[in-house]
Amino acid sequence: MKFSLLVTCALLTWGSLSAQTFQPEHRFILGIDGGVSTTSIPRWTKYTGTNATWAPYVSIKADYTLSDRFEVGIDAGGTTWKTYDRSWHIIGPETQSYGDQKVTYNFADAAIHIMPHANILFPIYSPYRYFNKADIYAGVSFGAVFTINDGGTIYKSYNGVPYASQINMAPGTGFIAGVQVGYTHYFSDLFGLNAEFAPKYANVTTNDRRFADANRHYMLFYFPFTLGVRFRL
Repeated sequence: MKFSLLVTCALLTWGSLSAQTFQPEHRFILGIDGGVSTTSIPRWTKYTGTNATWAPYVSIKADYTLSDRFEVGIDAGGTTWKTYDRSWHIIGPETQSYGDQKVTYNFADAAIHIMPHANILFPIYSPYRYFNKADIYAGVSFGAVFTINDGGTIYKSYNGVPYASQINMAPGTGFIAGVQVGYTHYFSDLFGLNAEFAPKYANVTTNDRRFADANRHYMLFYFPFTLGVRFRL
């Protein structure tokens, strides 16, 4: 009798813990992130640059927890894509050399993305699994990107000789694919802080007709690192 009672209590306890583990109380998670991003040197375009720049990066996420081990969601955000080259050689009207100047290649004043994603979760529980106090996660994402730019050229003058100091690519659209790894620590059942690294590949087609269509297609990688907040609803 005592043994049967102990077995029954053990099963009830295990069932209670399993319910808390596999049926999260707060399935919706809203996230707001901010950080920095840099790019690789673009390919398949006439102007690429030799150096990358850092730019602000922001995103908003909405996730749905299917279980304590798996979530799906969507991410919308944006950043700036720029590279530069310090070796733009200036030649005067009588072929005299004025040395090298810095030229910026502005691929996107704003590169705005929207990406569905899926993550595998590795939860860390509070004692007795009363609630999930942290998540380590890794996942994949795929979506669309839209670049905003004016397709113009900005000129400067050196010793009276004009030169193109910034070349703005034309606006475009494309697809992006990426992976993400991150960590979220919850200070309560509802609120947490997050850190994430999410490298992405972008393949973009523009309407730029300059230079015999040499800038109508390019690809690059960019590497956002963000800190953010999470709200479980």
